[in-house]
Amino acid sequence: MYEPSHEAAYLPARKELTTFAVLTIILIISTIINACVCTHNFNKGLKPYVTNRKIDDQEEKNRYSATEMTGGQSGEFGQPHTRIVID
Repeated sequence: MYEPSHEAAYLPARKELTTFAVLTIILIISTIINACVCTHNFNKGLKPYVTNRKIDDQEEKNRYSATEMTGGQSGEFGQPHTRIVID
């Protein structure tokens, strides 16, 4: 594209092709960096992030009282709450 023998053929799209190539290289490098970070953090678990959520005490009391009153079920149509435990 930048060689004098092929320059005339690529002249109309030279800016677009160069921009596309630069953006592609930037995205490839950032993907590799993200993969390295994910690999470094692998097998450390999600438990610290899940357990750090702070639930308002009143909201927690309302949830348990509603569960007890409906016999283990709550919700508009009696759907049971499901809790996901990540160990």
